[in-house]
Amino acid sequence: KEQLDVDESYFTNFSEVNPKPIQLIGLEHINLKAESKKIKKRLEKLKSTEHLVSASEGLEELEGVSFAHLHNHTQYSVLQSTTQIANLVNAAAKDEMSAVALTMIRTLLTGGLIVGQFSV
Repeated sequence: KEQLDVDESYFTNFSEVNPKPIQLIGLEHINLKAESKKIKKRLEKLKSTEHLVSASEGLEELEGVSFAHLHNHTQYSVLQSTTQIANLVNAAAKDEMSAVALTMIRTLLTGGLIVGQFSV
């Protein structure tokens, strides 16, 4: 049997600090090997019925779907990017994107600079 590599007083001190028995929290033991086999069987079954889509078919499915980048750093995100907001907005407009989200970190003073810059 394995034992903890601790001083003999550890268990005495632990018992003094924690006089009540440790309550079970409802975890249930599972056999990981058996569960892994079940998952593997499920995945193999899915693979046999899976329909692969070509790149061109995938692009056809996306035709007409609107898209917006939701994570863009700008020159105001210190050490993250040199992208200027005006260039980002112009590129989005050129690609007919209806929206662009800005992600800024390590900055507090940019809100006022951005608000009045662009009209909708």
